[in-house]
Amino acid sequence: MRKLIGVMTCSVLALFVMSLSAFANAPKDVRLSWSEADRVLDVHVVHKTEEPNRHYIRRIRILVNGKEVDDRRYKRQSDSGGVHERFVLGNVPKGATITVTAFCNLEGSATKSLKTGQGGSGQPEKPGPNPNQPDKPKPDPNKPGAPEQPGKPKPTPTPEKSHHG
Repeated sequence: MRKLIGVMTCSVLALFVMSLSAFANAPKDVRLSWSEADRVLDVHVVHKTEEPNRHYIRRIRILVNGKEVDDRRYKRQSDSGGVHERFVLGNVPKGATITVTAFCNLEGSATKSLKTGQGGSGQPEKPGPNPNQPDKPKPDPNKPGAPEQPGKPKPTPTPEKSHHG
């Protein structure tokens, strides 16, 4: 009888512990936006919770080229849908990799990276050419309205002679 009560108590306790972790969830996504001009990283961590005072993002860690540049800690989550923060990062070289990790206080983490300075925008690169699509013909630089080519002056139109007679 004593053994049976012990087994039942352990079973109930195990179910209780498992049910607590069922309510915990890791951050679902980390969305990043980099402003090259302002040197600001916008971070949005998607982390839904019904009790943001008890279950929240406890930490956001920022690395630039593998070196920690910011580490913010939290004791609650102000929005039940996640956390939105802006980080002024200062002197981040073009082509640097910014890595952000968000940690839940109960379970798990999520990490996202981006590369800065691609074409000066700091945004993800535009997709390359589609190998399944034929190349578009290049515009004739001598035709009126053609875009200027770097290093080549745009042809000057020759004025028409008027025939007054």
